[in-house]
Amino acid sequence: MKKKLNFYKLTFILSILSLIFLFFLTKCLDARESSVKEVYRKSVGEWVKISGDIKSIKDYKTFTLLEVCDEDCIVVVSKEKINCEMGSAVEIVGKIIVYKGKKEIETKELRCYGN
Repeated sequence: MKKKLNFYKLTFILSILSLIFLFFLTKCLDARESSVKEVYRKSVGEWVKISGDIKSIKDYKTFTLLEVCDEDCIVVVSKEKINCEMGSAVEIVGKIIVYKGKKEIETKELRCYGN
C-alpha cells in the first residue's frame, strides 16, 4: 500500500514538472519577428512572424491569399476568412511553405490593425 502511495506521489510530481517544462518551452519557441527579406532566406517549414501592410486580397472558397509588404512583398495563405481591408496593417505568424517554386507563408495567426 505504501509503495502505491509513493508511486502516485511520484507520478503527480512528474506530471506537474512536465507541465511547467512545456509552458517554458512554448515561450521559448515563439517565432521572432522577421522582415519579408529575411523570410526569403529562411528554410521551408520554419515558423516566422512578420508585420506589414496588405497590398492585395484574393478570396477563394476554401482560402484567402494576401500580398503583405514591408519593404518587400510575400504571399500569405489563410484557410480562414479574413476581416481585413487593403492597406490595413497586419501581424502574421505562420510557417514558410513553397508553392510553384515561390516561398509563401501559411498563417497560424493573423491580426489586423485597420487602415
